[in-house]
Amino acid sequence: MKEVVILQTCGLGDILFIEPIYRHYHNLGYKVIAPVNDDLFWIAEYIDYVEFHKRSKFKYSYETVEQPEDGRLHIPMRFAHPLLRGYDLHYGDERENWMPDKYTYLKLPIELWHTMSWKRNDREMELWKELNIKEAYNLINQNFGGNFSQVQINPNNGLRNIYLSKIGNYTLLDWAQVIENADNIYTAETSLIYIIEVLKTKAKELHMFPRSPWLPNCDYIKKIMTKNWTYHDESEL
Repeated sequence: MKEVVILQTCGLGDILFIEPIYRHYHNLGYKVIAPVNDDLFWIAEYIDYVEFHKRSKFKYSYETVEQPEDGRLHIPMRFAHPLLRGYDLHYGDERENWMPDKYTYLKLPIELWHTMSWKRNDREMELWKELNIKEAYNLINQNFGGNFSQVQINPNNGLRNIYLSKIGNYTLLDWAQVIENADNIYTAETSLIYIIEVLKTKAKELHMFPRSPWLPNCDYIKKIMTKNWTYHDESEL
């Protein structure tokens, strides 16, 4: 079987965002191999047609596009933006193009990312019961980034506030049922927004807040969002 190695070791949002790219190559008959940061290896349970590897145990040239001629197809996904636009590999500007360029680099339609999916499981209902949800509620996510930075989001509309947090062995994807059934969702711009975009949410209001103080607004992400978001800037935090 022909093999493809797709280099995108982090973050969770990037890995979820390119799930349709994994699937595209899987459907073309490739064995899809993907090294990821060790703390994200849990994703293998949810995208089980991909052969995920812990980065610490997978020998690879992670900081360059130079790879051995070993008969495998190598896709340097983390460098798609600078490669497509002819920039230095670690160029950090034009944030609005970082995500869509992952698809444009491969000549795939950007809209394909909205077909993102994963294997769902019984832990969703277990978490629902653990949270003892019996009333209308706001779902609030203040976290962003692998270092668990936070923005302060505290709506006061008379509904119960449920804060997305680390609970036991539940992963972010195990929150899917809670996300789908929330009456309103308030979140920092982070991997959660991609999950919200592809789930059938019933929320009356979707609010997105910037990664303050590093980013003042969410303008850079708007062009790939399709739901009726209310975008806030750092002055509203």
